[in-house]
Amino acid sequence: MVHFRTFSSSSPLSAAALTACWKLDAGEATTFQPRQPGVFRVTQGAVWATVNGMQHGEPELPGDRLLKAGDSLALQPGQRLVVEPWNPAARAPVYFSWEPVAEVVWDGRHEAASVGAQWRGGVVQPSRDLAQALRSAGAAASRLVLGLVGLGDYLVVGRGRAV
Repeated sequence: MVHFRTFSSSSPLSAAALTACWKLDAGEATTFQPRQPGVFRVTQGAVWATVNGMQHGEPELPGDRLLKAGDSLALQPGQRLVVEPWNPAARAPVYFSWEPVAEVVWDGRHEAASVGAQWRGGVVQPSRDLAQALRSAGAAASRLVLGLVGLGDYLVVGRGRAV
């Protein structure tokens, strides 16, 4: 028996949701009906995907296909995507992400930019860099304190006299 869950991009996604992956267990199926353009991406495992509906511009042809980790599908409003794990006998979950694509206007030109990529490049990576720098600073500060304690012992005990 296949259980269905429906994901809809009717409300704006939070920044945290943009970088999150969703889990799809064996025996489940999920339906996407986006209200804004976006990219469905398989991050782990494999899914059987069925695409329906028309797409403007370069079409992602309707029909069935196998998507493995790293594969993606660009979807437009009005399309419908149904996915289910490809190897349910393995009982291993499949992980996937949805990245909405925002339309950006610069000097009268329309360009599409992945909101998820902007979030990762502009916030997530600098946050990771800052965390790494703080860990290094903490390690240096603790070494400094240990060095000062050792120097204090040396000065207080008698300038290196053997006991």
